[in-house]
Amino acid sequence: MVERKSLGLLLRVNHRVRQCLLMCTALSLLPLLPAHAELLEFDTIMEKALNNSYDVKISEVDTKLGEVDVLKAKIEYLPRVSLRMNSEHIGNLANNNTPNAIAVGDSILPSAVSRFQSFIGINLSQPIYQFGIAKHKLRLAQAGLKQREISEIKAERDLKIQVADAYATVLTNYINLKGKQFTLPLYQEVMQMKNRLYQSGMLSKVDVAESAIKVAETTDEIQILKQKFKDALIELSYFTHETYDPDSIEIAGFKVDPTIEEEPFDEQKTPEYKLYLLEVERRKEQLAAQERQALPQLNLYANYNMYGTDPSRLGGALRDIGPLTFTVGFSLNVPISDHIRNSAEVKRVKLETAKADLENLKRLNEIRRNYMKWKQESQERHLEMEHKNLLVNQNQEKLVMFEKLSQQEMLDKTRLLLQQAEVLDEKRRLAEADIRRKVSLMKMKLMTAV
Repeated sequence: MVERKSLGLLLRVNHRVRQCLLMCTALSLLPLLPAHAELLEFDTIMEKALNNSYDVKISEVDTKLGEVDVLKAKIEYLPRVSLRMNSEHIGNLANNNTPNAIAVGDSILPSAVSRFQSFIGINLSQPIYQFGIAKHKLRLAQAGLKQREISEIKAERDLKIQVADAYATVLTNYINLKGKQFTLPLYQEVMQMKNRLYQSGMLSKVDVAESAIKVAETTDEIQILKQKFKDALIELSYFTHETYDPDSIEIAGFKVDPTIEEEPFDEQKTPEYKLYLLEVERRKEQLAAQERQALPQLNLYANYNMYGTDPSRLGGALRDIGPLTFTVGFSLNVPISDHIRNSAEVKRVKLETAKADLENLKRLNEIRRNYMKWKQESQERHLEMEHKNLLVNQNQEKLVMFEKLSQQEMLDKTRLLLQQAEVLDEKRRLAEADIRRKVSLMKMKLMTAV
């Protein structure tokens, strides 16, 4: 009678385990969750992360600043026009009527006649020839704008890689947690069966203790995985700005094209390589502009002046304003004393250019290393999956054999339960290896997705 009850309980356990194995094959274990459980999907998480990322928003503003720099460089081609207006009163403190202006050193003093006077002057200056300084500054700004645009793409790519890692960590902990939660009842059932056998005098206390230890270890692993799952969700919340309840949430898997592994790595498609070329161009234009700062500069200037005066009224001086002089001419500015200072600045720019080249080459070397690490990780996980698939199939065949023997009452039921737990663990490890392979493939794809 006892054996029949145990067999009925075992059949119910078998039904629950088969359901779990089916879900494991789809990389998702059946969660014991309420009907209102929230489903997290990778594409949705990625979209929210892109919409809420501060780094992406900062890079977008940075691109707009680059557009302003280009506009400023274009404005340098326009003439500079200024308007000046003065209204003042001159008081004669010397009590004389000296009509002429007085020159004392570099100072020009107005005539000593008391009066109100007003002045309006319009000044225009236009660079005529500067050896291409404005042209090189414009090209410098345009290269800087392109750099900011590529940096914006790079910021999005880096965010996607970080989110892929964070989501993979969440999914891995989720599957491990659910797997352990499904194997725990099996170990508990084994412990209960061994305890009944011990009470019947058919089993030693050591075997019961071993089962109890296995239950305690699995329970402890579940608690650790719960904390890891919570921590992983907090890390994911950093990117999405949303809060997740670990007790009422499901995590969906994600798909990646496995043919990515077969594609050769083309570093010229990476943002880092494009930034490197633009940095070379930008430094070249910066150096050209700086070298020309010490060369003569030819400018056109023009001044149109109007003047009005009245001995007693400010309004009269304003109404008296009329054309006074018009001046037009050329000026040649030769910065002789600035040549040494400019030579030092040119050397500084050359050294900064050499430093920037080395830094860019270092970054390119780092992305090659990262790509090869991810490719190697993908290949290793692929081999691991082949091995674990073989183990899963072997353990499933063994489980089927155990079930037949158990139904014929030719096998200890505890061995069947332990075999079911082993199949669950192998399925869980297979799912974990698949996740790690997929995230490596995804990062390989993102590295050159510009």
